[in-house]
Amino acid sequence: MMKVTSTLGRTMRAAWRNATRSSNPVYFLVQIVIAMAGGIMLSIEGAAWTAVGTGLIATGIAGLVAFFHVLLEEGRAQRQRSLERSGLHSIFATRSVSIRSEYEDRLRYASRQIDILGFGLNSLRQDFSGSFDEWAKRCNVRVLLLDPDAPDEKSSYADARDREEGANLGTIRAEVRQFLDETQALRNSNTNFTVRLYRTMPSVNIFRVDSSMFFGPYLLHQPSRRTPTLLVGDGFLFDRLMDHFEQLWSDENSRPAP
Repeated sequence: MMKVTSTLGRTMRAAWRNATRSSNPVYFLVQIVIAMAGGIMLSIEGAAWTAVGTGLIATGIAGLVAFFHVLLEEGRAQRQRSLERSGLHSIFATRSVSIRSEYEDRLRYASRQIDILGFGLNSLRQDFSGSFDEWAKRCNVRVLLLDPDAPDEKSSYADARDREEGANLGTIRAEVRQFLDETQALRNSNTNFTVRLYRTMPSVNIFRVDSSMFFGPYLLHQPSRRTPTLLVGDGFLFDRLMDHFEQLWSDENSRPAP
């Protein structure tokens, strides 16, 4: 009941915000005046006054109902336009294995660009390492991994993240090195598959496949696979996140993987 009341309250507040824009208040007040005039006429004795008053009240109420209906529809349209501008398509409760089919559907037809940003990308390696060679034949593939020894070996970002996730120290370092070991031959033989190491604490995970992008935050005490993930297409979210990726890729402190 409280949830329904809260939702209704938000809806009515949104409608009222729309009501206070432009000429909307004039129409709103006119309907109020009509209904009030009908109420006054009902207080006057006589069948004719009663009939007219009842009609005016009905007209005013109908006008108000139509008014709020139009406002609510305008609000929905505005939200839809905002979503379209952002490029947001879907939101998932988690990532990795739970939405693997979403990745596969897009990777199957990838033809231009695959960009990936993460810590050690352990789940990616486990799920898709057998497809890396195929990806590189069809696309330019760029992978950004955390430099395991940044900013220095004794106090690395990798170890800090291990602590945040409650993992054993050295877990992310090992994942990065295993990723590099398993892709060494491919990187040496195909220049379409490139890995760089960045030297900063990442805030988001990115998996871009052509014009689609999955991204999500890194949260305290939550493994990456259990954090929310958003799917976006063409729009300002995609553009902003690609700018972030490009800055990390070209940053003077990032370096080619050995």
